[in-house]
Amino acid sequence: MAGLGARRGLIAHILPFDEIGGTELQTLRLAQAAESIGFESIMYCPKGAAEVERLFRSESFRTEVFEPGEPSYRRPGPFWRCSQMLAQRLKEDGVDVIHGADLKGAHHAGLAGRLAGARVLCHVRNSYPKISLREQGFLLPVHEFIFVSRAVKSTLDLPKSRKAGPVIYDVPAANGSSVFRSRREAREHFGLPVDALVVGTAARLAPQKDYETLIRAAGFVLDRVPNVKFLVAGDIESGEHRKYYNGLLPILAETKTAEAFRFAGFQTDMSWLYGASDAIVLSSHWEGLGTVLLEAMLNKKPIVATEINGLTELVIQGKTGLLAPPRSPEVMGNYLIEVLTNKEKADQLVSEGTRYFAVNFGTERFVREIDALYSRQIKTNSRSGIVAEVSGR
Repeated sequence: MAGLGARRGLIAHILPFDEIGGTELQTLRLAQAAESIGFESIMYCPKGAAEVERLFRSESFRTEVFEPGEPSYRRPGPFWRCSQMLAQRLKEDGVDVIHGADLKGAHHAGLAGRLAGARVLCHVRNSYPKISLREQGFLLPVHEFIFVSRAVKSTLDLPKSRKAGPVIYDVPAANGSSVFRSRREAREHFGLPVDALVVGTAARLAPQKDYETLIRAAGFVLDRVPNVKFLVAGDIESGEHRKYYNGLLPILAETKTAEAFRFAGFQTDMSWLYGASDAIVLSSHWEGLGTVLLEAMLNKKPIVATEINGLTELVIQGKTGLLAPPRSPEVMGNYLIEVLTNKEKADQLVSEGTRYFAVNFGTERFVREIDALYSRQIKTNSRSGIVAEVSGR
């Protein structure tokens, strides 16, 4: 555990985005797991990402701001200068491992990491079935890729020799396992009727998450079970999220479902959502893994989701949840009706999901795999003498 001995290594997490989403939350959980076994972390946030900085500072992690250079072959000067500046800071900090959060993180920091003499990792969190040769070129500095699911690993558009890294499933949020809200207090928290049936979802307001299908599925549900509310955790105020939300308003009006939806905004404490929900749904077009479904299993909620890449590694059709084809609102709606009105079926799915989670997922497994990953990287650098040369250790 951290604090029981000398620091085992320093990890620089490169956050490529300027807002909080699944990548940032999972990077936080990864850093917390690493800290518990003696690895320290510095969170490098892109210039202008104030919310991301606040997230990590609130959890007592050191943050640094970096200028993300845009990779370019035609005008390499600015990217080279940004990489040199970042490399110098990485050297001064004595960083052992660069951990790029998704491909964009590796694009920003791969060259800098090499210049600093650190091991460079890239955590692939989404499906990338087509990567241009230009983009592949800027991924050459990556020593090892890590994959959030088998589906992501199989579809990544890189040579097989570059896909030898491990699959490390994400871990659910700590508050999903340690805090349980009563139905009444959670419903009151969101202003929902205590006696309603509530379907919860947590996903960015973005085209990938296909809220259009969820809204149309809600129309099918409400035709047969009027006493249903849909609780959405996701930012609807900023930038593209607001634009996407505004695009949903005509669909809510067309399907006459607006009164049934409660858009609750971004939630820092997801235990409220799970306490309020009778079932959890995810209607995405694609997902690397879908951590919200892991949290649903942990919180003993029946699951309905789309049958896509990483989700099929969590949801076994008819056993741990129900899977609808993408863009199939009627199928999704009928599945939601089933888990909301058939208690025996819902209980069966929850029971199987709980067993499946215990065997295949969880914090202990995650910590072991992160320990093995970082230990291997630092040992490799130590053998080459790079750690001693760069950091003076």
